[in-house]
Amino acid sequence: MRLKRLELFGFKSFADKTVVHFDSGVTCIVGPNGCGKSNISDSIRWVLGERSAKLLRGSKMEDVIFNGTDFRKPLAYAEVSLTLDNQDRGLAIDYQEVTVSRRLYRSGDSEYLINKTSCRLKDIQDLILDTGIGSNSYSMIEQGRIDYILNADPEERRFLIEEAAGIAKFKVKKEEAIRKLERTEENRLRLQDIIHEVHRNIQYAERQARRAEKFKQELEKLKELEIQKAFHEISILRAEKIKREDERTHLQAQVLGLESQVQQVQIAQKELQEELRDILSRFKTVETERYALESKKDQFEQRGHYVEEKLLELAARRGQMEQESTLLGTRIEKSRLELALKQKDIAELLTQKSEILHVQQTMEAAADHLKKEIQSAKATLESIKLEAFQSAQEAAQLRSEFHRIQQKIENSQDRRSRQTQSQTKFLDEKTQWSHKAQHYGGQITELENRLGVLQEERQLATEKASQLETSLMIVKRETEELERSLQSSASRLEWLSEMESTQQGRENRILELLGQNRSSLIALRRVMKAKPGFEWALEAAFWSFSNIFLSENENIVQSLFQSFSRDKALRFEVLLNHGRANRDVRPEGRDPGSPLQKPEHPLIQCPLEDSVEIISPYQGALLPLIENIYLVREAPVEALLRELKPHALQFQFLCPNGILIGPRGVIAFAGSSDKAGASFQRGAEIQDLSEKAPFLKQDLEKKKESIVLLESEILETESQLKKLETERMDALIQKESFESLNKGVLDRLQSLDQELGLLRFEHEEMNSEEAQALLRKEELEAMLKEAEAREKIIHSGQESLLAKLEQLNIDYAHYVKEMTEKRAQAEHHEEKKRLFEDALALLEFHLKEDEARLFNLQTEAAERIVKNEQLQREQAELRETQKGLELEMTQIKIRLSEITKETTKTEEKLSKHEQSLAQLRAQQQTCQEHLHAFDMNLLDLDYREKGIGERLLQSYHLKLEERDASLYPPLEDEAAFQENLEELRRKVEQMGTVNLLALEEYEELKKRYDFLMSQQKDLDDAREQLLEAIRKINRTTKSLFEETFLNVQKTFQEYYQTLFQGGIAKLTLVDETNPLESGIDIVVRPPGKKLQHISLLSGGEKALTAMALLFALFKIKPSPFCVLDEVDAPLDEANIDRFLNVLKTFLATSQFIIVTHNRKTIAMGDALYGITMQEAGVSKIVSVRVNQDSLNARPPAEAIENNTQPAPEIVADTTSSP
Repeated sequence: MRLKRLELFGFKSFADKTVVHFDSGVTCIVGPNGCGKSNISDSIRWVLGERSAKLLRGSKMEDVIFNGTDFRKPLAYAEVSLTLDNQDRGLAIDYQEVTVSRRLYRSGDSEYLINKTSCRLKDIQDLILDTGIGSNSYSMIEQGRIDYILNADPEERRFLIEEAAGIAKFKVKKEEAIRKLERTEENRLRLQDIIHEVHRNIQYAERQARRAEKFKQELEKLKELEIQKAFHEISILRAEKIKREDERTHLQAQVLGLESQVQQVQIAQKELQEELRDILSRFKTVETERYALESKKDQFEQRGHYVEEKLLELAARRGQMEQESTLLGTRIEKSRLELALKQKDIAELLTQKSEILHVQQTMEAAADHLKKEIQSAKATLESIKLEAFQSAQEAAQLRSEFHRIQQKIENSQDRRSRQTQSQTKFLDEKTQWSHKAQHYGGQITELENRLGVLQEERQLATEKASQLETSLMIVKRETEELERSLQSSASRLEWLSEMESTQQGRENRILELLGQNRSSLIALRRVMKAKPGFEWALEAAFWSFSNIFLSENENIVQSLFQSFSRDKALRFEVLLNHGRANRDVRPEGRDPGSPLQKPEHPLIQCPLEDSVEIISPYQGALLPLIENIYLVREAPVEALLRELKPHALQFQFLCPNGILIGPRGVIAFAGSSDKAGASFQRGAEIQDLSEKAPFLKQDLEKKKESIVLLESEILETESQLKKLETERMDALIQKESFESLNKGVLDRLQSLDQELGLLRFEHEEMNSEEAQALLRKEELEAMLKEAEAREKIIHSGQESLLAKLEQLNIDYAHYVKEMTEKRAQAEHHEEKKRLFEDALALLEFHLKEDEARLFNLQTEAAERIVKNEQLQREQAELRETQKGLELEMTQIKIRLSEITKETTKTEEKLSKHEQSLAQLRAQQQTCQEHLHAFDMNLLDLDYREKGIGERLLQSYHLKLEERDASLYPPLEDEAAFQENLEELRRKVEQMGTVNLLALEEYEELKKRYDFLMSQQKDLDDAREQLLEAIRKINRTTKSLFEETFLNVQKTFQEYYQTLFQGGIAKLTLVDETNPLESGIDIVVRPPGKKLQHISLLSGGEKALTAMALLFALFKIKPSPFCVLDEVDAPLDEANIDRFLNVLKTFLATSQFIIVTHNRKTIAMGDALYGITMQEAGVSKIVSVRVNQDSLNARPPAEAIENNTQPAPEIVADTTSSP
């Protein structure tokens, strides 16, 4: 398992989607401070389930979401996905790749996903449990984590050993078991309370059940008496019912006779009603005609009144129009006179306005001329002012520059004096530093010579160690291959033996069916054997016969048939041996006496019978089965079918891939059977494996001896290397110390040279500047005099121009005043003219309106004269029509009187029939009432009979019709029976309320009590099982912890001495009597110091101590990957080398992702990721693939840290894939 890919979106400073790919080895993440390097390690910790915002360097969890910049809006959520390569199934999930994702929204909602499937945080924690990775495991280390490991409480430090021991899953199981045990105890307590309550209820229910049983017995007696009484009452009611039904039949006959008489009277009445309807219909027709005439008469009368009113109205309107016409004529004449006067006034106003406008134009021309002169004078004045300002400004600048030049000359003289003093001081100091540089240079040369000698010796030892390790690796690989081969052979042999045993058992089972005749059968594989290399052919030829046996006894078939009818689960075949006679069986269409000719074709290899060996007594039976089967060479099926088609009718062809081409082109796919299931091949393979096993074991022992010898030589070489490395490191430290001192001296000498050069340059510059300043001073004095004379001339011209401009303004103001007065007079005349014109327009409008009105009145008068004549003619016609209508109305009234008399006669006849019908219906009603009384009486009898049954049904849930009345004899002494019944009722009532369900409740409670007791037993068993599981977990975890603790303690000491080049380091249990809960203390003593507490160590010593512990944990249980975030920051150059040398030993088993600024650490990286912030607040990634050869010459740390061009031999890629 390894880390493959990391995807970020919206996480902290990674606003855009970013993908980081990880390969084996070391991946370094570099970049300037604040660019977001540590956000990579934070994202890995976060996606693995970290829930503490503080550990992610935030105050709340929402702080991990990108919060925007000056140019970007905040994002709504953050998402990180971590992809792990799971080909080795290091994670307990059946996927090649596993992607763990986590999302967080600003609302506080979060999601966890495994391979894009939603899950819980617990599912992710369970998945990575005891894998060495996790948000709080030793695979995620940053600077603060180092301090935490060393300064944490002993109990908190214990989790590191537990993680390495792999007991985290046991602790989880133990916690689950303890929780289950607590729930079990709670359930037991609740169950005991329930059992106690149920037991109490059972005792009460038992008493109630006995009382209910007695009540049921008495109630049963009462029920039988009630039934007997019911049958007696019903017999009485039925006798009364028969008597009432006879009386009802006689009364029913009377009702039928009255109904016949009523029908006859109703028929006569109906005829009279029809006659009356005809008379009334005629009356309505005449009445309608009368109403129509009256309506028409009223209409003519109304029209006559309307005409008279219209005539009167026309007369009145004619008088009004004559008066209105006279008034309009008078008003029109008056309006025409006023109109002529107004037109005369308007003409006079136009003449006066023309004169005023002429005077105004003359004055405006003179004012314009003055205005132009004023503007010209002002422009000239502005020009003079500007010239004066520029002259004054130029003079001020010249004065300012003159004073500045004077001050510069004085400052230059002071600075020259100071420079002379500094130059003398620097020359003295340079002489002293030059003597120191010569001394340090000699020391460095001696140490370089010593380092060269040590390097050669170390190179020889390294080459030897490399050769030995290569040899050891080869031998170990060969040993592992031999072990796998031996294990595989043993497993295969065991499996084949089991298959052989199974096959033998099946054969024995078949033979047992024959009993004493079992010797009459023999298995095919016992008499036929394939020659070496041709087992596959025999298997393919007999693929359809899984269990075939041979027999020479024909009677054996009957015995097998009887046995098979008893055990039909078996399947096998029997071949009867008839000697060579069976060889006469030939394909269809060929003479039995003639042998088949062998087919000739390049693809045909040989006959199958040449590849097998058959025991002689059975050749006659088996050879005919295979004599026409030929083996062919490997070729495509299409080619075989095409080439062998001429021979396919007579022969069968068997291919090496298990395909059998039969007669007429039928193809059988026998397949390449596994040897374990192939009975003909199994025996040969068992023999071969048995023979090879001793040789494999012998080779394995030799390889193990070689490993021991090689490991011994490697240890000696490593010891020599360690000694050489110690000497080299001492010399290197001395050399680096002198180089550092010498570098300081050279830097200071270089600095002094620069300072002296700068002083000389400044001295020359000052001389040149001082000479130029003196010349410029003289020029400025002359220019100042010229500027002052020019200022006086400009001032004189400005005063004369101001006086002229003042006089022009006075003249222009006079003209403007007169023009304003004339303009006011013109506006007054214009307003007066407008008013006259409005009055004139109004008079013209009224005049036209009056003339139109007069014309309309004259037209209307003519129309009304015509209308008056028409109305008079219509009035005469209406009077004639009214006379004719009055005559028709008299005739209709006579006809109505005759119809009324006829109606009165018919109604008198109908009244007599209705009186007769009423008498008959009264009689009929009386009979019906008597009949209804009989019906009600019968219904009452039925109801009383039904009520008896319902009473029994309600009281005893008993249907009376289900009982046989013959079983209940009639009552002889009804009084005694009633007395007995009442006595029994009193006894039942005295028993009070009885729970008749008490028996059922008692049974249910009893069942529940038994069930609860079984549950209590189950809980007791579960409690004991949980206690035993906890004890077992404690034993396992204690054993694992103690073993791991001892191993870690040993390796911690080794790595501590490696990193510190000596010293003592120990891990101790705070409470050795309780290793399951005891905390862990760290005791260290750096070389040359007394034993002291870890809190007194320096920053570098703390870092190395923590790394020694982490390396010890890694050696005991390597993690698939490890993230180190600037853990090398406190280390100096020598410690960095030791740290990296130890780190290299873990590259074969783990990936390392290192966030660092150190050049040596970067030089070790197989891939680099540079984190930059080209856009403020947004992190970007630049990835590079490192060429280690060129990197050893020049690491590219500066290039990436400062965002400059990468070093040679490093190919930059703007994508996120290295």
